[in-house]
Amino acid sequence: MTLTAAAADDIIAAAIKRAEAIGKEIGIAVVDADGAVLSARRSEDVRSLTLHLATAKAYSAAVMETPTRRLDAWQQTRPVLLMQLSQLGPHPVVPGDGGIPVRRDGRVIGGVGMSGARGEEDRICEEVLDSLGYELDRD
Repeated sequence: MTLTAAAADDIIAAAIKRAEAIGKEIGIAVVDADGAVLSARRSEDVRSLTLHLATAKAYSAAVMETPTRRLDAWQQTRPVLLMQLSQLGPHPVVPGDGGIPVRRDGRVIGGVGMSGARGEEDRICEEVLDSLGYELDRD
């Protein structure tokens, strides 16, 4: 199974709706399993850097096949490796909240990244993926 552009648009629409419900303006991006952007959007008053960061988070979650918050340990223990990985692809590999792999049938089929909210609010992505029937990494 692959992640389609239509499914990416559904994820983005649901995340923006949830963010607006808590008064947040965000940037959000969805990529395929290889990290190529399927869809991306930002609220009007959000700076373009926010969307670039969301895209990097989505990319990181997809290619590393793990939520980006789990990369925090790498930042502390293996910063050189993380920096080198960032130079291999079109986007940097970034740690922290906001990047979630999109899974279906046990396989990573993409990634979603969100920026513009506090870390715990970035977890809106998890809620959206769960509500749309995707599998989540459970800590």
